[in-house]
Amino acid sequence: MEYNDAGVGVDVLDCVLSSAPENVVVQVRGDVALKMFFSRRFKIRVLKESKIDSALDVKLREFLCRVFPNWERVFRERRAWHDAAPVLTVLATDRDGKIAGHVAVVERTLTDQSNARRLVASIQGVSVAEEYRKTGLSVKLLDVALKKARRMGYPYAILFCREPLVKFYQRNGWQFPDDSMVMWRDREYPIHMQSNCPMYRTLGKEPFPHGPLDVHNPLPHDVSNQS
Repeated sequence: MEYNDAGVGVDVLDCVLSSAPENVVVQVRGDVALKMFFSRRFKIRVLKESKIDSALDVKLREFLCRVFPNWERVFRERRAWHDAAPVLTVLATDRDGKIAGHVAVVERTLTDQSNARRLVASIQGVSVAEEYRKTGLSVKLLDVALKKARRMGYPYAILFCREPLVKFYQRNGWQFPDDSMVMWRDREYPIHMQSNCPMYRTLGKEPFPHGPLDVHNPLPHDVSNQS
């Protein structure tokens, strides 16, 4: 028997696989096979900040300290990049309940050269436990985060990565802006970014702005997209 993407759900295939006779080979191909791989190996959740209790917060900060040792001083106290806590976290745990991967979405304001401001989804803390790297988990977590950000109404997603990761993000649809994109602290002075390669993804039909761009934490009068 062979199954592909044509309207066959993961739950149906689980039943087929568990009930198939030993002498019957079941082949599963395409997106369904990938979904089955992740559903059987990992539990992936999208968590609003209000749903993360103190115990999980400690586990997340310990995980981030291991993956990002340069940020350990910050993550010992909070899960905030440049004073901005996530609006949501995409979390993968393995069968033993251990954290396998993590992506955070932080709300930022993007200001263009005409002073037009847009709230955007800033993707941060993309990380996978060492034993689960090269499984495609980071791509899966990013996909989940972007789909959620799109549903929340953000027109774009942005991130800042290190140069060795540029090709990975380009393979997954991320692009360079056509001019500078600078992160600012409190709109007063620029932040020296350790991850110095800005990239973006459009999440809807609106094209990404041209020209130099400033990225900063939202002010109270900037309208939030959270839902």
